[in-house]
Amino acid sequence: MSRKSAFYTVRIDPEERALLEKVAARAGYRSLSAFLLAAAREKAQLIENDDVLSAMEERMAATFGRVMQMIQTVNDGVQVNVSQVHYLAQAFFTCVPQPPPEAVDAAIDQAKIRHARWQEAVAADVEGKPGA
Repeated sequence: MSRKSAFYTVRIDPEERALLEKVAARAGYRSLSAFLLAAAREKAQLIENDDVLSAMEERMAATFGRVMQMIQTVNDGVQVNVSQVHYLAQAFFTCVPQPPPEAVDAAIDQAKIRHARWQEAVAADVEGKPGA
């Protein structure tokens, strides 16, 4: 089966044709027809690639949606942990009696010492020192 080329007629204003011929010659095309055919092929390629890009954009959007769901799940977990600590502290303070007034100052001093040791341990842990 032989393939025959199809011929198309394009109407172009003389000024526009002169501009297109000048651009085609500068771009290295052997004729205006070759330039127009290359432009048509490029446009067709862009349209076909647009379908590929649209599919890729849809996949990316779905991925971002899943990431947002994961972040929300982590956020919910953090909220649950904060709530648990809140209720644990509330139960602790409800069930543990207050120290007698004469023991408060000594308890505060001991708490300050424990807190200072804890801060040093946290700082050493952040720095990655062994045995912290």
